[in-house]
Amino acid sequence: MSPQFRFAQAAGSLRHLEAGLELEALFFTRLERTVRKNGTVRIDSQLYEVDLSLRALDVQLRFDPYRMDRIEVYYRGKACGLARPVDLHLKQPTGGLPTL
Repeated sequence: MSPQFRFAQAAGSLRHLEAGLELEALFFTRLERTVRKNGTVRIDSQLYEVDLSLRALDVQLRFDPYRMDRIEVYYRGKACGLARPVDLHLKQPTGGLPTL
């Protein structure tokens, strides 16, 4: 059976995508995490901060595992912003101690 004939047979049962649908998000990895008391979650060995209102709640993280540049946070199916990487080595302000 040729591919064209096979496609013609199945054409009636194919679903069409909605216009403007973001295809990339359909392939995101989805992980369930519980937000810690300090408003952070861990993915592998990296710590990310999320909105503090999500403390102690189970959230879903959605992201492209190859880029990890945008991690979307969802609670009960509702978008709750983005997770941001935590900088464990915060820079100290320069200039020494303030004088009184």
